Amino acid sequence: MKEINRIYRTEVIWKPERVAEDYDPEDSCPINLDFVLGCNNWRHGDRRRKIFCMLSAVIFILILVAAIIAYDSLSVSSVGSAFEMKRSISWNDGLQNEYTDIQHSFAFGNEDISSMHMTETIPLPIIIQDNIADVDEPRRDDDVTYFFHIPRTAGASVKDILGSCAGLTTASDVGARDGHRFDANLTVVLDELGSKYVNVDTSTVDGIARAKKLGLVESGLADVVVTQYLYAGATLFNPERRGR
Repeated sequence: MKEINRIYRTEVIWKPERVAEDYDPEDSCPINLDFVLGCNNWRHGDRRRKIFCMLSAVIFILILVAAIIAYDSLSVSSVGSAFEMKRSISWNDGLQNEYTDIQHSFAFGNEDISSMHMTETIPLPIIIQDNIADVDEPRRDDDVTYFFHIPRTAGASVKDILGSCAGLTTASDVGARDGHRFDANLTVVLDELGSKYVNVDTSTVDGIARAKKLGLVESGLADVVVTQYLYAGATLFNPERRGR
């Protein structure tokens, strides 16, 4: 049987060796190795069945996708309903608790309201009462300025102003630098700017104890005592020479 060789789009058009009775040359299709299913030597019946199978597969996939979407929507709706129910229960419980609290408040309100107000004063520690002057009391000549230095509140600038601008002798941490913290006696030292400091360190509890032992306040050398330890620093003073 004579083969039909035809060039169509650079692909070989061929005719099968075994030709069916109803073979039509126009039904021949090019050989395409990249097309997995292939289409060579198809008959009209095979084509119809394959097209029908492909359409059936597409319809089945669409139905499956629709079922999955419907199931997910139903699950989300169920979760949302459960959440709303739980929130409603919590809300009702909260209202009930608030109602109970209000009842208790009204019941408590029938008691003597004046007893709710605190009239008792909290006394200051004895060390503060004895050694720190009250702001309402007049200043005495023996009172010593007591600067409570709260960190991160520009206290360092205040100390510089007291020493450089006001020319006051300060007891802080500066005078104990350069080995002066080990001095046996109190003295006044100068920094590089000429500010005056007593050779003690009032920035630590141990330094305050050393200054008290050496009689810092009694010596009269310090015009200002600076420390961040309010209660420990109060021990430097006494009823005769109070901190103010």
